[in-house]
Amino acid sequence: GGWDAGKPFLGLVDLYGSHFESEMVATGFGLHLGLPLLRKAYREDMTVVEGRKVLEEIMTVLFYRDCRTINRIQIATVTKDGVEISDPFMLDTMWEHSRFVKGARAGDDSTW
Repeated sequence: GGWDAGKPFLGLVDLYGSHFESEMVATGFGLHLGLPLLRKAYREDMTVVEGRKVLEEIMTVLFYRDCRTINRIQIATVTKDGVEISDPFMLDTMWEHSRFVKGARAGDDSTW
């Protein structure tokens, strides 16, 4: 991502060399679960604050569905003036749902 010929540019190249440009891209787990959520929430006139809120919500969804991750992320914002990368921060999460604590089935201690 960045600027090309005075216009915003976002593209992706995968490990096989496939490449494309788009208004939004995702990789890994985010490609399967995050990109549909991003497409639903995206508006051309979104502010940076609105975009960040959407991104945090999507990253929270991805966190809950990936057992091998942590809820600490960084967000980069790219403008014609440069790149700003946030300090790492923790997503707000909640594991106190009754089914997480008591189990999903009656008489069962598992959460599955």
